[in-house]
Amino acid sequence: MAQAVATDPRVGTSVLRLFFHDCFVNGCDSSVEHDDAPGLTGEKGAGPNLGSLHGFEAVDTVKARVEAACNTTVSCADVLTLASRGAVSLLGGPTWTVKLGRKDARAASQAPNANLPAPRTKLPIRNTCSLKNTGRSRKGAANEIDDMAAAVLPDDVLVEVLQRLPLHSLAACRWVCKAWRDIIYGRLRSRLLSPSVRGIFINYVVYGMSEFFSRPSAGPTICGGLDFLPCEGVEVRDHCNGLLLCTDWEDESWYVVNPATQGWARLPQRPPPHMQGLDQTAFLAFDQIMSPHYEVYLIPCVPYGELATTCCLKRSGLQRHT
Repeated sequence: MAQAVATDPRVGTSVLRLFFHDCFVNGCDSSVEHDDAPGLTGEKGAGPNLGSLHGFEAVDTVKARVEAACNTTVSCADVLTLASRGAVSLLGGPTWTVKLGRKDARAASQAPNANLPAPRTKLPIRNTCSLKNTGRSRKGAANEIDDMAAAVLPDDVLVEVLQRLPLHSLAACRWVCKAWRDIIYGRLRSRLLSPSVRGIFINYVVYGMSEFFSRPSAGPTICGGLDFLPCEGVEVRDHCNGLLLCTDWEDESWYVVNPATQGWARLPQRPPPHMQGLDQTAFLAFDQIMSPHYEVYLIPCVPYGELATTCCLKRSGLQRHT
């Protein structure tokens, strides 16, 4: 299974679905793997299975290797069960103990045609034809259809699905429909915005250094000195939603740092200012709800003396001549 999933990760989900279609009918007896034969109509050709079930080749390969190691010992039903568990684990899911001893079916069943939903089966959504000729805008009617479609899933099931999404994907789901937006704001808002503050970085301007202040906590300790960086010391120049923008004391290298995870990245060398004589101030932008990426902006700074002189001249109504 490891070789099959490495070649095509979709094989893992196909084998899991194959296992479900096998167990759903008459239990986990490997009857779904039967081919048509004289006097036997296999389950592969049943409506819900035909053209939609995949992964047979991967299971056959596993079975062949098992047979080569211990012939006529492990049933096809046990092989399919073990292959499903391996597929889930290889794709990053959980693992579990599998009890062996299943027996293979000697016949196939046509129950899939009656009991299994076909791939193109439509979910029972309320009739939306009443939206026609009601005088509502097309946009309003479309929103109502989306809300009814989302309401097919119970709220508890929808919450279980949504809470497993990355934060930026969860934020994007707010725009699917009103029902999803209300559930995300009502029951998953704490995932979007963390209410806790782990500590505060303070810059000492005179000493040109930064210090970290925090209360004692049972959680992971944050290295306030940022000693894990490949330099002697840094000064915090900007911050945004848990990330820091720092400069090296010695060579003025720039770093974006996550002090909680001790992850960091060295930024490319700063480009020269567009206008000679104007310095640039760097600002960090990061919103994990919208994107997993950060951005650093360089904004030209007007010299303070020049700005003060210009403001005084404007207030007095005078013109400056050079």
